[in-house]
Amino acid sequence: MATRNEVSNGARYGLFVGCLLTVARFGPAAWLGVWVFVFCQFCLGTSIAWTRTRLPFMTVAMLLAAIDALLMGIWIGNNDSLTTLAFGHPLLAALLALGPALLMFSEARFHPDTWRRVRQHDRRWTLRDMLFFRHIPDLRCESSPHASD
Repeated sequence: MATRNEVSNGARYGLFVGCLLTVARFGPAAWLGVWVFVFCQFCLGTSIAWTRTRLPFMTVAMLLAAIDALLMGIWIGNNDSLTTLAFGHPLLAALLALGPALLMFSEARFHPDTWRRVRQHDRRWTLRDMLFFRHIPDLRCESSPHASD
């Protein structure tokens, strides 16, 4: 179950991306630029998450979110709408929407000890902390059951 901090931190980042998306009215290039920024953030986050935590489902969730961002930029940059995506490709839309969340949920079930250590690191992060990936703990110096991965 999500804690208050998780919801607040996720909402804070979502609000930030939402504010960035207001530049979309300046044209497809601006729209694509926002999604490329989000894509780069998730790609870097994927690498950092794997290096620091060695949690496979969390890492794949971030990679899938990066792919989501890139596809959204391309999809909407081509003047297609989210409605077209949802009704034209329902399985793809479901995967894009639910995949990362289900993977993060699975992480707590498959690697509970490591996930608990990640959650202990949780606190109310600022947007700046999140943009610089300070919210992802470094578990390398601790003994980890996944240290040999």
